[in-house]
Amino acid sequence: MMQHQEQDTKRVTMILILLQILSFAAIASTSYHNVYLKQIGFTSQQIGLWGSINGIVAMITLPMWGTIADKTHSGKLAFVLAMVVYGVIYGLMPLAGKLVAVSMIPMYVLLFLFGVIKQSMRSLQDAWFVSASVPYRINYASLRMWGAIGFAVVSVIMGIVVDWTGVPFLFYVATGFCAVFALICLKFRMPQMEEENRPKIVRKKMRPWVLFKNYYYVSALIMVFTLATYHALTISFYPYILEHAGVDPGKFGVISGYGAFVQAILMWVMTHFSKKTKPFVWLIIAGFVAAAENYMYAMAQGMWMMMIAGTLWGIEMGINVSVLPRYVFTLVPEEYATTAQTFNGTVMMILSVIGNVIGGYVIAAVGIARYNVGIATIQVVLTLLFTLSIPLGIKVLKKPAPWERNV
Repeated sequence: MMQHQEQDTKRVTMILILLQILSFAAIASTSYHNVYLKQIGFTSQQIGLWGSINGIVAMITLPMWGTIADKTHSGKLAFVLAMVVYGVIYGLMPLAGKLVAVSMIPMYVLLFLFGVIKQSMRSLQDAWFVSASVPYRINYASLRMWGAIGFAVVSVIMGIVVDWTGVPFLFYVATGFCAVFALICLKFRMPQMEEENRPKIVRKKMRPWVLFKNYYYVSALIMVFTLATYHALTISFYPYILEHAGVDPGKFGVISGYGAFVQAILMWVMTHFSKKTKPFVWLIIAGFVAAAENYMYAMAQGMWMMMIAGTLWGIEMGINVSVLPRYVFTLVPEEYATTAQTFNGTVMMILSVIGNVIGGYVIAAVGIARYNVGIATIQVVLTLLFTLSIPLGIKVLKKPAPWERNV
């Protein structure tokens, strides 16, 4: 019986690793999303405006994704659906780009749909992989590491071939990866667990707002906000960061791929050596590293300095994805696990709405360097605020420390 259970665990682990690689290989093309918009004539203000619109759409749809997934106990199906929609959007993006001279409507429709699934993919991915791995005692960071490797390999390859293929071809690659991912994911079935090991599903009336009565969950949202700035604010204007540094925007894939390799290394380190350190300490470290990354963007001149910034991004993300999803998972009741993760995405979208609508105009007025300095300063302040929230909760409010629990 024990041997059979071990075989099931190995099988589940291998399938989840494969799905991580495919899903992250698929989203590698998002590195070129705004590069393409800039190529077809979008200004920084327009890119920022659409980033803001996407954020508003995501704010509305993210809690719906999470609540539906929790109510139906089918986070997997919701995640696969989001990936399929993403694949269709990116498959149609080059055609919509060619039609821009005739009509902007097809591109606007695709950009709107992209807002519906952009953040939901990340939130649903974390929620489903964590919930799928916990019953088998599989370390989520060890799975996510392979996702980072898949993203890194595909991003570097894209950065090398984009000069010959052009950006539109990279979108078709995303569609192909999504198709393979969906087929494998829908075909895969979790092995039947023994009754004593099977997680008990307790059907309760869903009241997602109770999450905000949880002190440590609300405290964790500060770091969600802090660590979300790269995807919410920085990546939207990455072509301008590269131009400021004197680097061809087409090299974004090389930098993001290298950063993902660093992320994978950090996740391996976190898997083997992070257990003796409290999770909030790692989140604090990640916050300061993220601030250093944005300061580096402001100072960067040349590819080598951008690679340093990519290293910092990899370190920050390696800690982020190794600690934050699992940390949030320990803070909330199991029936709200996916809802909590999608609320995290909503926090990121609030930041994206505010930042993108203002960011384009700020960059036009003061330049990309000062913009990045401003983001970095905000990250430092928020990280300090989160740092202070821990002793406040433990010593003043006498709240039990959730990271002491065994999960």
